[in-house]
Amino acid sequence: MNVETLDIGDLDRYAKAPEDAHQLLSPTALIDRVVTRMQAGVVGETLPWPTAASYLRFAPGQLTVWAGGAASFKSTVLSQVVLGFAEQGACTAVTSLEEPVEEYGLRLSQQGLANTAPPPARVAALYHALERRLLFWDVTGTMKRDRALAMMRYCAYERGIQHFVFDNVTKVINPSNDAMTEQWAFIRDCHQLARDTRMHVHLVMHSRKEGRDGTTPTMNDIRGTSTIVDQADQIVMTWRNRKKEELQDGTLDVDGDERATILKQPDVLLCVEKAKFGGREGKIGLWRDGPTRLFFHGADIDPQPCALVR
Repeated sequence: MNVETLDIGDLDRYAKAPEDAHQLLSPTALIDRVVTRMQAGVVGETLPWPTAASYLRFAPGQLTVWAGGAASFKSTVLSQVVLGFAEQGACTAVTSLEEPVEEYGLRLSQQGLANTAPPPARVAALYHALERRLLFWDVTGTMKRDRALAMMRYCAYERGIQHFVFDNVTKVINPSNDAMTEQWAFIRDCHQLARDTRMHVHLVMHSRKEGRDGTTPTMNDIRGTSTIVDQADQIVMTWRNRKKEELQDGTLDVDGDERATILKQPDVLLCVEKAKFGGREGKIGLWRDGPTRLFFHGADIDPQPCALVR
């Protein structure tokens, strides 16, 4: 009789279960989680404009990239979005490495109070209303990747933050194509952090295309490696209608129907380029009120303070 010799070394690799073995689930083990998710319905905060609410939901555990050309109102739009999150009851931490925190606060005050120069008492009222819904990281300039990630984890685990805005990623990683590995690693780590903490991470980035020729940017115009596009759950591009501005300030002369058409166009477009979990792609037109830095879903809408201080 032939007796097969078993090499005991073949069993050694199974002597201890792998660390991830508990993550293997049978279908029945998943029933409660699936039913809970179904009953929860649509989750996450929305954009603050009625015409935009159906495009995106900023759900827990996801990563959204906001990108656009220089001076395309990325940060200005996003600060109004942050106010909208506060109105919906969510708490956000903001890191703005490109401007002092008081400058960000000035813009937020003008938007939140719908006033170019709000009285100090109104500013105080707004900030008291935001006390449990907003945190600022008082830091500017460049920083190491690990420091940024550590603060994100702290905000999620220790402060219960639901949204973390990081503006701008180029202050942490080099956007050139020579740093593709560095870019991939940071976006990967931010995405995994969002998944692990259930905090929604918002990363602000630059695009190669400025949009001055009238064409709107796409996600493929984001500066850096294509893995940024691949890893993000949602991507929003901003486009500024410079031709309309030039018509309004008299530096461009266009006659007839073309002029009327351009002047009816939105001042800014939000181009939803990627909406991975139940959203929809498309362009959202916004009209800008220069003095208050607010954006509206239509023309000729009177600025109103945010709901927290009305």
